[in-house]
Amino acid sequence: MKPTPAPGTKLRKRSAWRILGRIATAVVAAPVFVLVVLYAVLVVTPIPLPFVSAQVRNVVLSSMPQGSQLELGDMALALEGYVWPVIRFSPVTYTDVKTGGTVSMEALEVGFSPIRAIVGQPGATVTIVGPRLQVNQDLFGPRLAKFELIDEPDGSRTVRVIEGQDQFPELSISAKGMDVQGIVPDPKLGIRSDNDWLVYNMEAAGNGIAGIIEQARIGNFSKLVVRDGVLDMNDALYGVFRTFRDINVEIAPGADANSASGNYSLDFNGTKMNGMVDWVGGDASPVARIQASITNFDPGAFSPMVGDKSAAATAVGTMSVSMDIGFDTSTKKVTDGLFHMDMTGMDVKLPDNTYVPIVTSIAEVRWDPVAGQFTMGDTTVNVGGNTAVISGTFVLGLDTQYGPTVSISLTGKDISIASDLGPPAEPFNEMTLVAWSAPLYGAMGIDNFQIKKADGSVIAAQGRIDMLLDG
Repeated sequence: MKPTPAPGTKLRKRSAWRILGRIATAVVAAPVFVLVVLYAVLVVTPIPLPFVSAQVRNVVLSSMPQGSQLELGDMALALEGYVWPVIRFSPVTYTDVKTGGTVSMEALEVGFSPIRAIVGQPGATVTIVGPRLQVNQDLFGPRLAKFELIDEPDGSRTVRVIEGQDQFPELSISAKGMDVQGIVPDPKLGIRSDNDWLVYNMEAAGNGIAGIIEQARIGNFSKLVVRDGVLDMNDALYGVFRTFRDINVEIAPGADANSASGNYSLDFNGTKMNGMVDWVGGDASPVARIQASITNFDPGAFSPMVGDKSAAATAVGTMSVSMDIGFDTSTKKVTDGLFHMDMTGMDVKLPDNTYVPIVTSIAEVRWDPVAGQFTMGDTTVNVGGNTAVISGTFVLGLDTQYGPTVSISLTGKDISIASDLGPPAEPFNEMTLVAWSAPLYGAMGIDNFQIKKADGSVIAAQGRIDMLLDG
């Protein structure tokens, strides 16, 4: 029985709005409480999602190109940076059946950022965690591969390449030239000049960024992140094995759906290289610009000629490089290029381990992709007190018998060559060099070299220089 109220006491009736308010509060509080608990759990450990992993796996596999295999590990719900929820597959392995190459990843994460949706960039954020890939590079170009490292009794190391369905031809090199035995399985990977490979790689980069922007335009994609990657690169041609560690990449399209920007960094033998990349496009012209820069760049990471221990003298150290590449989005081709290079900070290493400093002005080099020609403007160079202003052209070509070639045409002025007595009283006022190089053979031919003074005195030379390399 309800107690009888005291005389004069009025009972307060519950308002319907008050009841509805409590119900609404409960409705809102319940999912918020669940989300708080879910967040607390995700901070500690990912939550497995075994019931939907099979369906998602089938969707991903159906979108893969023919000749590819993808192994997706356990699927779970996790947090990226303790903030954004992501679907996480761990581990993940991608295999190219044709080449036999594999890419293993610690995890593949697909997430969604509400903040990016507010600023007009909906779609998924894809994060590749801890990828490890191997690349084999030879005259047929760089390609995804799988290889083993075998330590020999004499202390040397052998790289054993494991091929897939496609077998590349054998290549032998002798004084008579190259001998290719077999057929290249992919016509895109034939023997090319260094310029052709530069064009190929730049167009691949341009098409990749253009694809990211297109996916963002239709609302499918908003950001790509690569964390803590490792790349093993075997240069089978020159016998050089390189490992790049701590590879980090982040690139995101702009809200205008015409631009993109990102940054990257990597470690090579203790040298930390980093840079930025921007894609600048517009509706008025189909030609977009790929603008990139890299600081603390070690040329030895990509060129076997730099830092070769068997050479009498070699350049060592790091430099700064920036590039501005034109890319036609309608033809998917590069149109032109402009490079700026500063070698200040590098040294010439002599056989007695003496280091001679290099100081240069910023060299401006224009690239004609069709002709394979690089034209360098006036650049001031100072090597250990020897100074000159140099300009000229370099043409990268291909000889069917001897492989990649470089045609060189240089001019110089205000040339001062120091001696034990100091700089000369009167510098050379003119220099001309016409030469060629066959890097595969370590050969350089000097067709014409002349250096002149104002009084008419001339020093001239012709000949050939053979520079054998390790490997």
